[in-house]
Parts: sequence; structure tokens; C-alpha cells
Amino acid sequence: IDGDGQHDLVALDIDSGDRWFDLTAGARPMGQRLERRERGANNYDDVTGDGIADRITLERVSCSDCTHPYLSLGIAEGAYEEALRYAGTRKQFGRPIGSFQGISFQLADMAMEIEAGTHLLYHAAWLKQNGRPFKKEAAMAKLYCPELAMRNTTKAVQIFGGYGYTTDYPVERMMRDAKVCEIGEGTSEIQRLVIGRQSLG
Repeated sequence: IDGDGQHDLVALDIDSGDRWFDLTAGARPMGQRLERRERGANNYDDVTGDGIADRITLERVSCSDCTHPYLSLGIAEGAYEEALRYAGTRKQFGRPIGSFQGISFQLADMAMEIEAGTHLLYHAAWLKQNGRPFKKEAAMAKLYCPELAMRNTTKAVQIFGGYGYTTDYPVERMMRDAKVCEIGEGTSEIQRLVIGRQSLG
């Protein structure tokens, strides 16, 4: 909170040094298990002022290298492949469950959304590679692909039924892994904020 009682962001420049701290101390993530990391923690330089922290943060959110959308698509595709394989081998009433309309429709939606997310992400990457404005498109990819991963992994668990909720199959892990993609590199809410600002000009 600044001197006027307004909430503001603070940006810190952290230099490497001899003091160490563990970013994961006390944290036990539900998915994407983190390894111990070390970072220097000697010098904290406050670089805020006149809203610069807000600009730095949103610039980073919209212009980073989009690792989470790529990761999200990988998780979504993995969940789809596992669900497709299971639906083709698991039988009920004498036939594969994939032959039932309820299951096949879910698989169709999963495949369609993966293609949509892929094109959205590649378009943003193409714009960046060719030096064109891409903040809005990057934010769209960072919003759509992680939410797609969450939807696809949830559907995969549903297709597996009770087995999907056990550690005997990988889809439960994929669902846990997908969640952090909606949080890292800017939450879904932040991506919507970036898209809105870019759209309004």
C-alpha cells in the first residue's frame, strides 16, 4: 500500500550472492513436483515508482516465451491419447466404451480443442518471430491452452471412471499437473486482463 493508501505492485531486482534460500521450502505441490532450487538473496533493489511495477509485470506476463501453453498442450494431448487408448480397449456390454456416443463425443471435443489450441499458440509464436505485435495473441494462448489442459484431463479421468481416480493410471497425475498451468506465467484472470487491455487499446 503506497502513501495514498492505494494498493500497488512492488518489483524487486534480486542479485545472486552468498546467502541461499529454498523457493520450495514448506511447499508440497499437488502436481508437477518441484525440485529444490537455490537463489541468491543478498540485494533487493526496489524498482517501483509511477506504476512501473505494474507495467513490468504485465509485460512479463504477455511477452514471455509461452512455456506453459506448450506444456499445457502436451498434457492435453497426453490425456487425450490415454483416454483414446482406454476407450478402445475397455469394454462394457460387449463392446468398447468408445463406441458409445457419450464417450465418443468427449473424445471429439478433446481432439478439436487440441487443434484449436495448437493453432492459437503457433499463430502467437509466428507473430513474435516475425516482429509483429503479439501480446494479445500470446495472452489468448496462455489463457486457452492451460484451461484446455484442465478440461481435457478432467474428461480423461471421467472416461476412465473409477480407475481414473487411482494412481494405477497416469490421467490423475495429468489432471494435477494441468492445474499449475492455469496459475504459472500469469493466472487465467491476468491473461483476461491483458486481452481486455490490448483489445480496448
